Amino acid sequence: MIELYKSHKKVLFIFLVWLIAGKFGGTIVGMVVSSIALIYFWNKKQFATVFIGLLMLAVFAGGSSFPFAKPARNIYMLEMCILMLVSNLDKIIAVDVFYKKLGLFFLYSLPLLLLSPTILISFQKNISFILLYICVPPLFLSVMQHSKKEFMELLLILLFTVFAGGLVLYLINPSVALRVGRYKGLFGNPNEIGLFCVMSFILITTIRELMREKEIVTRFTYNLLYILIFINLFLCGSRGSMLGLSIFFLIWFSRLGWVASLFIFATIGVLYGLVFENITYIVQVLGFEEYFRLNSLDMAGGRIHGWAFAWEEVHKSFIFGRGWVYDEYIFKIHAPELNELNHQGGVHNSYLGIWLNTGIIGLLLFLTGLIRLFVKASQINRIAIAAFFCFLVTAFFEPWMQSSLNITSVIMVMFLTVVIFASDIFPEKNFDDSIYLDNEESELLNKIKTI
Repeated sequence: MIELYKSHKKVLFIFLVWLIAGKFGGTIVGMVVSSIALIYFWNKKQFATVFIGLLMLAVFAGGSSFPFAKPARNIYMLEMCILMLVSNLDKIIAVDVFYKKLGLFFLYSLPLLLLSPTILISFQKNISFILLYICVPPLFLSVMQHSKKEFMELLLILLFTVFAGGLVLYLINPSVALRVGRYKGLFGNPNEIGLFCVMSFILITTIRELMREKEIVTRFTYNLLYILIFINLFLCGSRGSMLGLSIFFLIWFSRLGWVASLFIFATIGVLYGLVFENITYIVQVLGFEEYFRLNSLDMAGGRIHGWAFAWEEVHKSFIFGRGWVYDEYIFKIHAPELNELNHQGGVHNSYLGIWLNTGIIGLLLFLTGLIRLFVKASQINRIAIAAFFCFLVTAFFEPWMQSSLNITSVIMVMFLTVVIFASDIFPEKNFDDSIYLDNEESELLNKIKTI
């Protein structure tokens, strides 16, 4: 691992100066330095470094250590998209699968701005959400086609730094790495690092699965990263992330198809409901009261109150919603009374969030497009099926799926890109998991394709 850091010391030095300038120079300085770094790497055609820069800003935007990261990330993404449109329009057109599947949702969501109480902010969120699916796939595809070794090495360095850095901070100054007694590492809250652990594990594992024994670094390096991921996941105690990863392992190791996975998913949902009703007793018997935070477990950490409030609001604009960021707007207004009910933050549910913002029509359009993307990916490798159901579970507990530039959303788009375009990234390999489908499953997939 040390050799990796040494081989990229020039780039890492620039990243370090970048973070220090933003940390101590303030937001404006951080944004300027980010823009300079982007243009510098773009002109050098170091697109792998450009993409890692976006990931770095997206990671630190979720915490409080680098306040400049969030606005800098937004500007960085916009500038990156402009550069893509100007110089690499052909690459954007090449990944048209994303806007073919989600284009109807994008077109539908734009007029909803007229219903929003915060039109300007809603417009910005809408545009950034569209840019996520238009600009991230072509750049990432290009990076994986031409600079996959460099990108993977830089990605591993970033992940090692984030996960190991959080643990070091926890050992040196626990109060900074904790939030309300729970480990959060370098992120803003424990659930964010829990999601990042899950998404990082799935992305790295998927790329390794597609490469098929052609490792870029040693197995020891990968195993060390996995150990760091699981330590961080255990310490943060994110129940939704743990449940999602468990479902991923169950479906992936069993090599289940869509029909069997859907049955397992529904069964787990029913069992979860039954267990949830008796969860207090079960946890007490097992002796895990403190780890599973028994005092908040019976109300899902206060989420139940947030979900109930969101459900009431949904019925006020059931069909069309009220435009992007309406969920944030309404939860901010009612924050005092929700805080008294032990609820903190926003809606804590991606589906309710999308429903509040775009109505039932928008929710159905988005989910239909997403399902079609994962169905296409699953015909390349069945790991997409396991990832799909894992993402569904985590999105039930956190609103990440409706977040445009959240690191979790970015990684999901990266995952879809690398699987759907695996034959372009790894031309020497043969990708076709559809040969393992039974007749019933093939018929189901054909029906989904025609939607």
